[in-house]
Amino acid sequence: MYNWILKKDEYVPQKDRDLFIDRNILSMISKISRIKNQRRDSSLLFYRLHPIVKFITTIVLVLA
Repeated sequence: MYNWILKKDEYVPQKDRDLFIDRNILSMISKISRIKNQRRDSSLLFYRLHPIVKFITTIVLVLA
């Protein structure tokens, strides 16, 4: 009944799949660097927050 479990998996992923992941990582890095390089306006609340508050907020949002 469960003979398919005993068979060896012969799956070989295509090589071009890495390109998708690489593009996404590069895109995320470019967006992060763009945000980092923007002129920081001290009137914005985000830049006045303590780094610990930012970190905890990020963790909470990721978990949500």
